Amino acid sequence: MTKSDMRALRDDEEDEHDTTPPEAEPEAPVRDAHGRKLHPVLARIAKRGRTTAFTQSAKIDGVEYTLRTPNGDDQDWILDNVPAVASPVAYMVAQMKPRIARTLESIDGTPIEVLFPFPPEMRQAQRESLATSPKRLKAWRASRVLEWMNGEDFDSSLIYEIQAEIIEPMDKRQAEIIDERRGLSKGTPPQS
Repeated sequence: MTKSDMRALRDDEEDEHDTTPPEAEPEAPVRDAHGRKLHPVLARIAKRGRTTAFTQSAKIDGVEYTLRTPNGDDQDWILDNVPAVASPVAYMVAQMKPRIARTLESIDGTPIEVLFPFPPEMRQAQRESLATSPKRLKAWRASRVLEWMNGEDFDSSLIYEIQAEIIEPMDKRQAEIIDERRGLSKGTPPQS
């Protein structure tokens, strides 16, 4: 056995008895929509948004609807799809359908992707274009959901039930999470 073989064997034995804890694996870098690594400050902000995002489900007339909290892209799409109305109250009501369409995740456990697939007549080039752009695909699918909700066979009273059973509790919980993050508790006035 050569000296280098003996050294390697000794190093291996030392490794077996090493009690120092292994280093934590470095966290994967946060990336933007184009796959570029974000600056640490921007990554911290991106992670912050993820901690307030969650889903909420409720059964209405025996059917379970699951929605997620909207993000900035969702809000832009929702506002772009609100019909023109005259009063602030009507505007708030008009936002309900687009919000549900954009944030609906599943119905009775069936994902939206399955409920609203690409139609057979869709050109292959359009399918590929949507498949390579998650934002565009999400907008396309939300448009299909909104078309369904605007159809003759859709019971519009369901919108108000989803609002009361899912959206209002979800908004309340999201506000609580934000208040907890800011160090506010119930009954404690905000610090200036």
